[in-house]
Amino acid sequence: MTDNTGQQATLVVPVTVIPDAVPDAGQLVISTPVNAFFDRSLQITIDGLEQADDGGYAGLTVAVIDVTTGVEAEVYRAVGMPSVQTSIPTPRDDSAGDELRFFVRLTDALGQVSDSTVRSVALTRIPNLIRFDSGGDSGINRSFVAVGEILPLQVQVLDTAGLAVPGQIVAWSILQGPQTGPSYLGTSTTGPDGFAQWDFDTARKAGAYRLLVTLVEFSILTAIHDCTLLPGEIEHIAIEYVPPVDAGELFAFHLRALDPAGNLVQAENEEDVAIRIEDRGFHFGFAENVTIETLYGPSGAIGEQAVARLVNGEAHLWVSASGIVGDYQAQFALDPAGSLFTRYDHDGNPFTVSVATDIVPLTVLPNVPVGLAFSVAGMTNDDLGDPARLETGETATVRLAVVDTFGNTVTTVKDAQGVRRDANYAVDVAISGSAHSSGVGGTVGLLILRGVVEFPVTDDVVEDVELSVSAINPLPADFDTVAGLTLSFLKKLPAVTDAAFGPAHDHMNPPMVFTYTEAIENAGVSDPLTITLDGLPVSGTFDASDDRVTFTLDQNVQLDRCYEFDSSGSSWIGVAEKDPVLMQQGTLCSPHVAIPQQPVPYTLEGSRHSLDLVFGAGVDRAAITDGSVLVNSAVAAFSWEDG
Repeated sequence: MTDNTGQQATLVVPVTVIPDAVPDAGQLVISTPVNAFFDRSLQITIDGLEQADDGGYAGLTVAVIDVTTGVEAEVYRAVGMPSVQTSIPTPRDDSAGDELRFFVRLTDALGQVSDSTVRSVALTRIPNLIRFDSGGDSGINRSFVAVGEILPLQVQVLDTAGLAVPGQIVAWSILQGPQTGPSYLGTSTTGPDGFAQWDFDTARKAGAYRLLVTLVEFSILTAIHDCTLLPGEIEHIAIEYVPPVDAGELFAFHLRALDPAGNLVQAENEEDVAIRIEDRGFHFGFAENVTIETLYGPSGAIGEQAVARLVNGEAHLWVSASGIVGDYQAQFALDPAGSLFTRYDHDGNPFTVSVATDIVPLTVLPNVPVGLAFSVAGMTNDDLGDPARLETGETATVRLAVVDTFGNTVTTVKDAQGVRRDANYAVDVAISGSAHSSGVGGTVGLLILRGVVEFPVTDDVVEDVELSVSAINPLPADFDTVAGLTLSFLKKLPAVTDAAFGPAHDHMNPPMVFTYTEAIENAGVSDPLTITLDGLPVSGTFDASDDRVTFTLDQNVQLDRCYEFDSSGSSWIGVAEKDPVLMQQGTLCSPHVAIPQQPVPYTLEGSRHSLDLVFGAGVDRAAITDGSVLVNSAVAAFSWEDG
């Protein structure tokens, strides 16, 4: 720099010049098919151009040089590409050999050149034929094979000169089969010898199969192989679904010997299957291949067992169901020394898998309704009532049910189309006498839901009450509407209503007083009650008058103790109806403290006087407070602690 006076300043800037390196074609990633056809195009992909030159790919020229004929021929050129995807023509014929040979040339902006190694791609003619060819191996492309075995399949692809065509994708499929229509299996690729292989999985339904192979790129070229799958070895015994059965009706066990793919194995076999039903209501039907025996338990017969022999892989057993509605089960057993097992179709759905089990559930449903049935579902019991008797003032819960011929409650019924619906009906029930249902006498309207209705019946009068059905809607076909029930409301038995110790004056043996609901008398020789203490009888004397019985112990009453009384076994009866007294048990607890006869039977006015007292063993006299004593109309304070 120079100013207007001629002064100068100088700055030297060093610049490093780096040589531009020759491109390195060894950094390229060149991708081509292993094989190609004559007179077609060959796909080439070239990556790694950015790493191949220190100046990047912007000024880099990429050329593909064909050297198949021995003379270099540039067939592609591009400049500044980060990657290359292109195609180059292949030779028209094999006059220069059966390979396409080329290399990639890189030239940078300074004209420096780097060549890759020569790449070779095998060339063949276009496929002309695909055929199943076992190559002399009898285990390949078999026409018959057992289910469960692997069936090796092999095809060869050839050109017009009969030469193998490698690298061809072959699609395998089932054209026809016994189970499904056409189905795709998968693909494989031909090797250098033109062969492609596929292992056909035979774990499927037995029968005739037609297999189809197709060249993916030349779909007009196909080949077909026919083979037959034969049933394999028996793997399990299949039990068909057993739907719910109506009470007393017939149902069947259908057994089949199947291979792992579910094919029926009809080859000669002698498999035995034992079926055990532990219920006396089920009975197996007789058949030539079935042996039946009765099962016994500690109390006698408990059911039946049938041993069925499979004939041509199958067995069919008829069974009559129990007449009692409920859930039951059948137990299946095979030879324990064998490997077979049982599978059950638990839902009857062909699209779900059966379950491995040796238990088959059996459901028995009600049969068709034939009529109505009354029954007593329960009874209330008054405090002084006999729980085994229906007595006046008590309530009987009556159950009215729609029943089949076996007496089962019918909860659902089938319509004309066989569809089940709830057994719902409107009924009128006639009630005789003074009885009523929730205050309604005469006729009461009820609604039967799912085959049953319960309703209360009460009567305060001793009488027999008749119940009957006077109407039902809708009326089932062949239905017996005659149904009735007699309820006998009985008089209550004579019973103890109160038990207490009577007063004691100047002694310690108060009587036990039992009050009855009515006057009683002895119809035999026994006492009216049994009196015990700690489980042991105590001695004493009974005295009865009208509705009252007193019992006086032979010895003084034990204080603060509970005596037990029991009328079981009593021969006493009511005076009015001569009916036995109610069987009762109860307790009667004695006083805590007694005032015995005093040494001085008087006291002077205005003086202090102490009473002699006797306490029960469990009584703490010091814990008793606020005592008082009454002398005629005078009330004075009284201490329980010192008398």
